[in-house]
Amino acid sequence: MRVTNEMIANQVVYNLTQNINRFYVLQNQMSTNRRINKASDDPVGTIKDLSYRERLNDLAQYKSNIAIGQTWLSTADSALNDINTAITNAHSAAVEMSNDTNDAAAREASANEVQSLLDQILAAGNSQLQGNYIFSGYRTRTQPFESTSGGVVYKGDSGAINYTIDSKAKVQINTIGSDLLTKPFAVIGATTDIQPGIVATTPLTTLNHGRGVDLIPGTFTVKDINLNNTVTVSILGATTIDDVIQAINLQLNAGGITNVTASLGLEGNNLRLVATENPTISLVTPLTSLNHGSGVDMQPGKFVIRNQSGSTNVTIDLTGDVTVGDAIASINAQLTAAGVLNVTATNNPGWTGINITDTNAIPLGLYTEETSLYDFTAANLGLTGAIDPVLNGQDVHPGPSFEVAESAPGETTGADIGLLGAFTRNQIGKGLSPQLLPTMTLAQLRNNNGIPPGGIRIAQGDATVTIDTSVGITTVQDLLNAINNSGLAITASINAAQTGIQITNNDPTRTLIVSNADNARSASALGVFGSTDVLGNMMLLVASLHNNDRSAISALVGTLDTALNTVLTHRASTGAKVIRMETTLSRLDDYQLNYTKLLSDVEDADITKLITDLAMAENAYQSALNAAAKIIQPSLLNFLR
Repeated sequence: MRVTNEMIANQVVYNLTQNINRFYVLQNQMSTNRRINKASDDPVGTIKDLSYRERLNDLAQYKSNIAIGQTWLSTADSALNDINTAITNAHSAAVEMSNDTNDAAAREASANEVQSLLDQILAAGNSQLQGNYIFSGYRTRTQPFESTSGGVVYKGDSGAINYTIDSKAKVQINTIGSDLLTKPFAVIGATTDIQPGIVATTPLTTLNHGRGVDLIPGTFTVKDINLNNTVTVSILGATTIDDVIQAINLQLNAGGITNVTASLGLEGNNLRLVATENPTISLVTPLTSLNHGSGVDMQPGKFVIRNQSGSTNVTIDLTGDVTVGDAIASINAQLTAAGVLNVTATNNPGWTGINITDTNAIPLGLYTEETSLYDFTAANLGLTGAIDPVLNGQDVHPGPSFEVAESAPGETTGADIGLLGAFTRNQIGKGLSPQLLPTMTLAQLRNNNGIPPGGIRIAQGDATVTIDTSVGITTVQDLLNAINNSGLAITASINAAQTGIQITNNDPTRTLIVSNADNARSASALGVFGSTDVLGNMMLLVASLHNNDRSAISALVGTLDTALNTVLTHRASTGAKVIRMETTLSRLDDYQLNYTKLLSDVEDADITKLITDLAMAENAYQSALNAAAKIIQPSLLNFLR
């Protein structure tokens, strides 16, 4: 093939263009320090480049979110610290002012101090960051807490402000103000026991906190220890307290125990057994029961039987004797052992004392005397005087001695009615803890001492009502109805233990304070005095200090502890979020470094190699120019142009 000058020229131009293009690309990379300046430079690398840049942008946004969140949480933590300090100081004031050593003037001064602490809490609750209220939920432009004469109202909402701090990881940076300061942390009266009393008609099923009474088989025993007489009492068919009392009295009388009577206890929540003296004794009557229960002098527990001349002189030793029968046996045995025959101790015909009889044809002229001037053993046994031939002992007046026991192991009837155990004159039964029923009258409460009629003041936020228990309120249900129909967002009911009345706050955005409206102290007597939120307890403490109410101040010590724990819980949550953000930020810094390196590996040029390549491209281009100049020589035609 013939190579023409035109072909040579075209090839030279093409080669020069390729060289200059390569030189341009290398020179562009050199000036930008980037290997990829447009997508066509490296399509695969470009995809990686865009992915890495997107991730780095996300990381930058996450770090920005964390910075904002940390500022917000730091502000909240500072406010929570102020609230914590204020409640701690208020608690200390309550502890100090609950002592008897402080007077009204001291408590008035303390009230002013606690009011200042309350103002501090409200100020902290209304904290702002760059014009935004940090405890208002989404309503960051609305002041969250508004104080009124009756309480505090939360004006914010429950919106949670969440910030994304990593892919699929969000953190709530705000604390809802109502959860912190107005939301109930308990129910007023939830654990109160207003000691419902029992009456004749009280159902047995309500006793022992609703556990009732064991009626299978429903028996227990009453034993007259003096006479060794045991009566089994059955209350199988009983349904009320009166049924139990009637069954006990009828069956004891029928069984020969006529000196014990069952009745309602004077304490108002129990049964009792009252015993009177029965002058009769038996051989098993304890010596400790004699002389109206004073017993027999057992120090030294001896007396002497002797005659005038002293030829017969027997010391009777009763040491270790327990019953009347033991004493009689000891007297007879020791007389016989001393050779004194036909002189015998027995109970008297009426079983009211001990006789000693001398049946010898010629009486021995015996008499009794104490072993010393300060001993009373013989006198305590009624055996003072001459045996001539009969010493008719004086009545020993046994004091009552009884024992109530279960009929068989595993049964609980006696315990369930509170009468188990030994007693002498009175068996004061244990409290029967009846359940509080809606039908009970207020007069039955506090062990039948009743509730003093008066006013109960209930303040919920900016609304206040007073319930007057002296007007139209007779039963527990009447009181519940009056509270529930008060128009407030509250619910009054009998608490879970069925021992008292509880009041639940149904509006967590308003404080609830229940207090005494007058000196009758009806709220305190009913066990519903108090508040179950942080601000409510602070306001109630201020009022109690102003009123010089030591018992109310003392009662608030425990609830302030709970209030403090509520705040500490929120502060701990805030601290945990701060730690989480710090940990996440450290991890994001590592991610950012790694992705920056990956981006550099894909995008950045290798300067050393680039300089070498650029020099080579420059040499190649210069060589190509020189070669082209030699190949394409000027001709006559070039000059003619």
